Amino acid sequence: MTKLTASDGHSFDAYEVRPDDAAAAVVVIQEIFGVNGHIRRVADGFAADGYLAIAPALFDRIRPGITLGYGENEIQEGIALKGQSSTENALADPITAALPASLTKSRAAAISARWRRSSRDARC
Repeated sequence: MTKLTASDGHSFDAYEVRPDDAAAAVVVIQEIFGVNGHIRRVADGFAADGYLAIAPALFDRIRPGITLGYGENEIQEGIALKGQSSTENALADPITAALPASLTKSRAAAISARWRRSSRDARC
């Protein structure tokens, strides 16, 4: 894990995989389960393809260190955590802080499978 700093000075964790020859970056947006093994494997896959991959811990403002599994209780916990954060606040600073200054916006992307779905959806 590495530390990132938001524009207001808040420090939060991120999983980062940095190939030596990375010319582009991918910010991997977590699901409601935090930066768990699945999200780390997604980042590892992008890194294996030559991208700098970084997955910011979006729940760190609410409760640092969240890594949930996929059981019913953990799904409900993830939904509750997502409900405590707004999409705008959760994503803007982490994405901006995650992108290295050396990479322009034309060589960077952010991906997410499920962050935008309603917190009422148990599969979000």
